Parts: sequence; structure tokens; C-alpha cells
Amino acid sequence: MIRLERDNHIAVRFNRGLVTKVTGMQGDSLNTFMANYQPPQDLIDGMTDYNLLQYIRDNYDSYKKLKGKDAPTQVDFKRGTVK
Repeated sequence: MIRLERDNHIAVRFNRGLVTKVTGMQGDSLNTFMANYQPPQDLIDGMTDYNLLQYIRDNYDSYKKLKGKDAPTQVDFKRGTVK
């Protein structure tokens, strides 16, 4: 039950509409991005709306650079580095 609430909280903030608005992605690309770049619970809890938009933009930049390569890479929002 707690996991469901946590997942729902993340889905309310990090949602398809917002990610599409920021990135322009749709379909399979959007699904792949959202599955691989969903922010963890502890991170999203501390983000303002502006921080979340920046997180999506930064990770979208990483996604575009890696498109067609094997492993997705997330930007470490707190450090500003790629991991």
C-alpha cells in the first residue's frame, strides 16, 4: 500500500503531459524516457516545480545524446553531474 501511494505521488508530478510539454516526445520515446528517467521518491519530494522542469530538461539532454546507445544515464540533480 505504501509503495502504491509513493508511486502515485511520483506519477502525479512526473506525468506524461508534463514530460511531453517539456520535451515534445510522444509514443515509444516518451515511454522509454519516463521509464528510465523517473526521479526517485526522495528527490521528487524535495523538488520545486521549477526544479522538476529542470530535471526533465537535463535528463532529456542526456537521453538525446544516448539515443540508440545501450544504457540510459541520469543527471544527478543534487550534484549537477551525470551518473
